[in-house]
Amino acid sequence: MLTDEEIRQDLAKLKDIVIAHKAPDAKLATHSETIDGQDYDVFSKAPNNLSELYELGSVQADETFLVYLDERYTFAETLAMARRMARVLKEQFSIVHGDRVAVCARNSPEWCLAYMATTILGAIVVPMNSWWKGAEMEYGLSDSGSKLVFVDHARFQQIEPFLNSLDIALV
Repeated sequence: MLTDEEIRQDLAKLKDIVIAHKAPDAKLATHSETIDGQDYDVFSKAPNNLSELYELGSVQADETFLVYLDERYTFAETLAMARRMARVLKEQFSIVHGDRVAVCARNSPEWCLAYMATTILGAIVVPMNSWWKGAEMEYGLSDSGSKLVFVDHARFQQIEPFLNSLDIALV
């Protein structure tokens, strides 16, 4: 469990990171623009895709990116894991740009990695309601056209009776 002081330090680091990324010469620089009479902060030179956005973390490669209970993962560790997972999706499951990949699990680092790996390939993430029961999951997977689904143990138990009726890979 984090102490109040550790939380304050993490928030201060986060604020510094945001300020650094939004500076005029930074990759996520912003400027004010009026759209339909309303002023908005908009990106001056935004990344073209999420994969490019993930690369921005290399500036803080050794800083904490993901926190789950007592687990900590740096930007570099997280990106390396996501890239490895993306390679597995491509090489073992033939996931390519435009394929749909569902994620149905509790909040966890694995959920984030599944999301990142999918988008690194240019595939489409189908986030599913983790409260759904088996028949709802079957419908969602079938209706979305997902080629693969990431599930945790609880969701596997829900979907297992329906796997024979689905043409889908399961991780």
